[in-house]
Parts: sequence; C-alpha cells; structure tokens
Amino acid sequence: MDRRGFNQAKKAFPLKHEMSQFVQVELERKKFVDYFTKKRIANMTLDEYAEGKGIRENNFCYGLEIGLGMLGNIRGSRAAKFGLYYQKKHKKYWFAKKFGRTRREAFNSIKESILDLLDAGRKRDYDAIIDNPLAPTVKGKILHIYFPETYLNIFSEDHLDYYLETFDLLDGDLKYSNVVYKRAALLDFKDNDPDMKSWSINMFAVFLWKYFPKAPNTRTDPEPLTDSEKKRLANNEKKIRKGGFGFGGEGQQHKELKEYIYEYPEVIGIRKYRAKSTEHYLLSGDRIDVWFELKDGSEIAVEVKSSISSEADILRGLYQCVKYQAIMDAEDSTHDETHDNQVILVLGGTLSKTNSRIRDCFGIPVFENIESE
Repeated sequence: MDRRGFNQAKKAFPLKHEMSQFVQVELERKKFVDYFTKKRIANMTLDEYAEGKGIRENNFCYGLEIGLGMLGNIRGSRAAKFGLYYQKKHKKYWFAKKFGRTRREAFNSIKESILDLLDAGRKRDYDAIIDNPLAPTVKGKILHIYFPETYLNIFSEDHLDYYLETFDLLDGDLKYSNVVYKRAALLDFKDNDPDMKSWSINMFAVFLWKYFPKAPNTRTDPEPLTDSEKKRLANNEKKIRKGGFGFGGEGQQHKELKEYIYEYPEVIGIRKYRAKSTEHYLLSGDRIDVWFELKDGSEIAVEVKSSISSEADILRGLYQCVKYQAIMDAEDSTHDETHDNQVILVLGGTLSKTNSRIRDCFGIPVFENIESE
C-alpha cells in the first residue's frame, strides 16, 4: 500500500466541499425512503415499481437507478436486473421466472423479497442478504439507500477488489467471498482509520472513487514480459493451436480433483448453493468440469487442471474461463436476466510466471496447489 500517497490524499480531501455536493441528493434519498415505506412497498402497483413506461415520479426502480444515481451507479445492465419491467416494443411486462409463473405471482414475490431484504439489512443478517433472490447490484443499492450509515454504496465487484487490493486487504477467503463481505471489510478499514472514521459512508465512497486510489481504470498495466517469457508464451500458444496441450481423454488425476471440488466446494470458498453437477453443458456445447448454482440464480463455473497439466494446458484453461464467463452471461441476456456469474480455475499445481500475467490480465480467480484427499 502506498501509505504516503494515502495520507496525502486524506489531508487534501475537501470534505466540506464534497458534502455540499450531496445536500440535494440526500433530501431526495430521504424523500424516497419516506415514500416507499414497508407498507407502501407491500402494496406497490406496477406503475410504482416497474421501469419501461417512462414514469419517473414515485417510481421505485427509476428512483434507485436514475434519481439517486449519485449514491452509487447500477446503470449499464439491463432493466431485467429488477426482476420485472415493461417492454415497450411488445407492449407487455417481462418478468423473471425465478420469481413466479405469472406476472402477479412474480411481482408479489419481488415485493416480498424487497421487504425481506430490508429486514435482513436492519439485522445485519449477511446470510439472509446473500440468499435473497434480488440481483446483487439492486440489493446493494437498496441497502445503502435505506441504511446509508451501514452499507457501502460501491456495487461493482471489480471496483471492490481493486480497493481492497490497494489497502492490502484482499487475501485469504475474502478474495473469493460474496460482495457483501467485501463491502463490510472496506467499512471496517474506514472505521479503524483515525481520519476517516468520522466520515459518512458516502464520503468514504467519494474519496475512494475520486481521490485515492481513484477509479480502477487508473491502474497501471501489468509489467511487460521479458523476451524469454514472450518466447515461452509464444511456444505454449503454438502448442495449443496444434492441439498439443494435453494427454487425450480425462486422466485419473483430473477426475479425482474434479470430484473433490464437487464434494468439497468449501475449499474454494463455495459454501451455499442450490444445485451442482459435473460435466455441466453450456448452450455452446462446452462442458464445465464442475458447476454450481447459487440461491440467487448466479452460476459458478469451475475449470480444473490437475498437477500433471502442462503449462500450455493451463494457459488453455485460462482462455476457457474467459469463454465460460461470456457464455453464461450471454445465456442470461437471452432470457433478459442478470446474475453475478463467476468462473474459477482450480490447479493441482501452480501458475508459471507467464500464466500468472495472463491471469492478472483476465482477472480470473485461481486456486493453486489444491490436492484431492
């Protein structure tokens, strides 16, 4: 951690100026919360909830996403993240089937999920928050709006990881934990800092985004490969293109490691799920070594490479992870759904230096030296 830069940024942080920029939006937040009480949420109409008809006044989804946009960005993904919205083109409501078989059933389930989330948020019941079927970004935004001094208003997992890594907090189980725990870890860091502990959570988020360490796109590129590393990478790429990366068929070591992950997913941080399988087919025809579906509908694809996998085969595995992520997200888009899908690479051995750089470029979680028992 760049402690000197961090301390200088805190001293230079124009707290009063930044607070003045949020006076009006704080009034809007209170207005939103005062209007959408538990009683009103329980009795919300479709026009009060759904996006798509151009209704802005007293509309729950518009308020969360646009009206209170300064308190955390959840734009950029489709309206399907709200579970239900109006399709102008087809002149009908779309709803996620996970909430119910009919529009009425789905809408009632969504309202119940919001109320359950508010109860869990008040109790700080992280397990209940994680299990809630609403989309992760929507859950995060609702929690901050209703509990602004309890829950952090940063919703991108990439951003959370970047900030945690900057402060040397992203290690152990936290790296592969749910975003709820990652936000909590950042707030623990804030509350234990003598300068920041008195700041509001929103001012802390503003500080991270604008002052230190700033937005993640300010990160420097990975160190360039040396000439020998470039040659090694090119050789591995050549092997893959010629099909010379494996041994043909599934080896015993691969099978044992795959079955071990299936039976004991907690070794890679997966503790709660509602379904799992091996050799799970994606709609592209690709088969995932081990697949998990979480309670909120999110999927985790695990690619396994045993201790005898070659460097080229592990490189291929990294690219497979990229493909699996894209396909799972594409499957969601086809059904107008949004989930926090993940890919993980599990190795019986370790990453080489060149493959470590590829991992960093792709941002793929990798577990090394996992042995089947």
